[in-house]
Amino acid sequence: MIRRPPRSTLSSSSAASDVYKRQLEHLAALPHLLPTYSALPQTSGTIPWHTLPQAVDPVRQDPPMPPDRAARKRLQIEGMWSAARLLLDPSLQDPVIVDFCGGCGNVGLPVASMLGGRGRVIVADVNPRSLQIAAERAALAKLSNVELWEGDIREFGEDFDLGLALHACGEATDVAIERCVGSGSMFIMCPCCVGKLRSDRDHDVHVGCGQQDTEAMMGYPRSTVMTRHLSVRMYDLLATAADFSENFYLAGTHSCLLYTSPSPRDS
Repeated sequence: MIRRPPRSTLSSSSAASDVYKRQLEHLAALPHLLPTYSALPQTSGTIPWHTLPQAVDPVRQDPPMPPDRAARKRLQIEGMWSAARLLLDPSLQDPVIVDFCGGCGNVGLPVASMLGGRGRVIVADVNPRSLQIAAERAALAKLSNVELWEGDIREFGEDFDLGLALHACGEATDVAIERCVGSGSMFIMCPCCVGKLRSDRDHDVHVGCGQQDTEAMMGYPRSTVMTRHLSVRMYDLLATAADFSENFYLAGTHSCLLYTSPSPRDS
């Protein structure tokens, strides 16, 4: 979603904003592209954090996260767990769950704790330091159902029942989806850094992610329908816009909209 600042602050970037609006209206008019939604149960309180080991709770870490970020992280994890409970077959006694790009285990460890020692939760990540922290936290929490997997998730080849990825950066979300499809597994994904899905990845247009790798792992758009209805240029513009949701990044002399102002042929 693009949140437009007041027109008085847009100046020359208003033309770019108008192009985005027309393209979004065009896509929204295509019935086969309309998303469908299913309501999840209320997520608040789905994880009784006060009963879980301190080591799995993002709010009770040392050093602590900033309070606002820690509260958001709790809600994100609760949302993932709510969806996981709906997807997992209750008759499955020992589910195998993979937390792709799981880092320090912020998702995988609470999920493993909520499973009460059942099954296997595999935290997969390329960063050995993050996995070391996850291992230390799992040991402190006395979790026996947590495993660590270090490497490029493109090379993950085990079978599993459910794949998770919270804020897997850029193309990493699509790689995780590929691994899930290849395994015939269900998946729950919450992507980030969508600007990295641009075709010209040598331009660093995203914010809020420490990883600056611009190597292309796959081609975009992934969908043949999107390819039919969007030029590569317009796809790149929309991917960039999806990385910016605050007025600070939309307005001003260095704004996203100015950076990505389309040429007349794209309008």
